[in-house]
Amino acid sequence: MIVGDRMKKIIIGTLFTIYLLFTLMITVFLMKYNSFNVIEFKDILIVSMNKTSLKYHRGSLLIINKANIDEIKENDEVFYYTADQHKVLIAKDKIVSIENVNDSEKTVSLANSKKYSKDYIIGKVSDMVKIPLLGYLLMALTSKIGYLFFILLPILSFFFIQIYLLFRKGKKA
Repeated sequence: MIVGDRMKKIIIGTLFTIYLLFTLMITVFLMKYNSFNVIEFKDILIVSMNKTSLKYHRGSLLIINKANIDEIKENDEVFYYTADQHKVLIAKDKIVSIENVNDSEKTVSLANSKKYSKDYIIGKVSDMVKIPLLGYLLMALTSKIGYLFFILLPILSFFFIQIYLLFRKGKKA
């Protein structure tokens, strides 16, 4: 009987530790949104399909490596930030030309006849990794309702259960 209780505590402890690490990861993702409302770690962007106007499968997660503007050349296909009805999205197009405005600014002309500052160019399409279906999970967990139901409420429930068990143990003694 003691071995069964001990094994149960080990399993519950392990699952709780995994859950806490998962919770920490999602919380860090939420703290890493850039000014364009996209998760950014140094030179890597993590983008769910609801943030793009691209024609990939719904629910895909895109991992895009940011590129320095000096690494990008004409005829490269790139990702860039664009706006659609007051919402910033990520799109892709081919670079037609790159012109130097001054020492610190470059303007990129795309095949769609639009011009963008170098700050709106993210990186090359060839440097992207696509993970199917994982975008649904990220969208759910980083939404306000998803974070509440999958992260905050379970932790709060665990906290109250531990308090209840503590009081129950105190009454028996």
